[in-house]
Amino acid sequence: MNLWLAKRRNGVHVPEDTLVQLILPFLVGAIGIIIFAITANDPENHSSWGIIMGWTLYEFAFIVVLITTTHFGSEAFPKNPGPALVVVIGVKNIISFGASYGIVPMTHAYNYLTAFMILFGIYAGIFLLGIPVYFFNHKWRAYMAREK
Repeated sequence: MNLWLAKRRNGVHVPEDTLVQLILPFLVGAIGIIIFAITANDPENHSSWGIIMGWTLYEFAFIVVLITTTHFGSEAFPKNPGPALVVVIGVKNIISFGASYGIVPMTHAYNYLTAFMILFGIYAGIFLLGIPVYFFNHKWRAYMAREK
């Protein structure tokens, strides 16, 4: 996909092209969360494979997002990728800790469907934050290059 997008720009690659690759994992992960929530909420009427496949799809998306965002961070700041990776992985760890710490109390307070739809909202919100990064990160990189 990066090569195809670069060809559209006469062979010029920009790091933001890497973020386009997150569209498919977002959709797969969203479907996984929904499948897991529905089947875990009413396991008597659904196959246990729904829980297994829902979680598998979500974990696929989680791993692809982690790899792609660390790649983007390294590529967006090639002269100093360490701080970019710390930010990407640190934010992922904070959000993951909060979600894993809060999901059990939420399932006790509500049910699986409500708790995982809250998780879905967080998941979708994180991906929506990528849209302004895609459109404005090149301006930020140009500004930071001028500053030095």
